[in-house]
Amino acid sequence: MLSGITHYFSAHSLFAFFGFEKLLSIGEEHGLPVVHRPIDLHEVMEAAGSSPFATRTREHVRYFFGLEARRWASMRRVEWLGRIPKAHSKPYHRANRLLIAAELRGGENGALAWELLKRHWQEGADLTDDAVFESALASVGLEAEPLIAEVESEAVARAYEAYTEEAKAKSVFGSPTYFLDDEMFYGQDRLEMMEWRIEQESEAG
Repeated sequence: MLSGITHYFSAHSLFAFFGFEKLLSIGEEHGLPVVHRPIDLHEVMEAAGSSPFATRTREHVRYFFGLEARRWASMRRVEWLGRIPKAHSKPYHRANRLLIAAELRGGENGALAWELLKRHWQEGADLTDDAVFESALASVGLEAEPLIAEVESEAVARAYEAYTEEAKAKSVFGSPTYFLDDEMFYGQDRLEMMEWRIEQESEAG
């Protein structure tokens, strides 16, 4: 019997954004909890042997953030800017740590993750800006001041490192990566395949 889905991702990831609602719908439809694990994406990709974003060709970027992004936005029926936000190259770690701070204070961080992803990819919001954090936290009913204060705490830093090391140990390639119990599915384009595996398990009883 399946126990749940673990979602490794970064709060600034375009393809995590495209797959987010589908991921949640799969969890809800099949009664599986979804656990969100923000990771240091660059560190995880380096450990997996992936090419750093800065070294990728212009053609690669145009394909994945242009043609492929437009296709998936249309297929998933998700509104987006249609381009990479100006603030996208800024560090994403504080946004990831904010999600962990919410989790450590006993909150479910999925709704907050979705708010951050939407603000970045639909509005071009800067994920280093505390005003963006305050707005996102307010929208999900969380108090901003104590959570933002926790972003640089030792407890949050330890958890962020632990999630990143966990992802590296599982050979995660990038964001998003999903684990159905111990089975890995890399990329939001594998969500339908993951759902098929869930249905297989269900039929097997």
